[in-house]
Amino acid sequence: MKFDSIIFDLDGTLWDSTKNVTISWNDTFEKMGLSYRITPDDLTRSMGMTMYAIAEKLFTFCDKKEAHELMDMLCITEREYLSIHGGKLYGGVVETLSELRKTHRLFIVSNCQLGYIETFLDAHKLYDYFEATDCWGRTLVHKGETNRMLIERNGLKSPVYVGDTQGDYESAVYAKIPFVWARYGFGEPSGYNYVIDRFSQLLDIVKD
Repeated sequence: MKFDSIIFDLDGTLWDSTKNVTISWNDTFEKMGLSYRITPDDLTRSMGMTMYAIAEKLFTFCDKKEAHELMDMLCITEREYLSIHGGKLYGGVVETLSELRKTHRLFIVSNCQLGYIETFLDAHKLYDYFEATDCWGRTLVHKGETNRMLIERNGLKSPVYVGDTQGDYESAVYAKIPFVWARYGFGEPSGYNYVIDRFSQLLDIVKD
């Protein structure tokens, strides 16, 4: 078998939650009495960064500590909103995952906060598709190291990483595994081993 397992990024690879995250954040700002607002484009330009890095980039009206504390609050309200409203799954995700799990072990590694992946899995009833997940909110290290840790912990021999940003590409390079660029996502990495324009094209890449 070419690959024994597939590790997925989440945002820009499996779903697009920017619209509903924007709604939940702006609602929280309003309830806090803040005039600050974000747009989906603000989130898109921040994809691939850790949550605190996003906070420092977007919340320049407060200091670093306050920005982190604000992000912690937003992460809570965001998960509450997404658990009800979900996000936008990319076309063919459910059908393709159903086929892939017959022959490959499936995982998720994201730069998100604790609980975000679980919110995704809950909202779209996808728990049974993935063997394990990991994220920055749990490991507090960069995505490449999180990938390496997941690979070692689960005894993966020939995994491949699927993502959409430069950070995803760099994480695969760090973990010494091939990278599939999801070109329909948010980023434009400087390198890749394979490229897909539709999620279903993964079936052709991973087949023997």
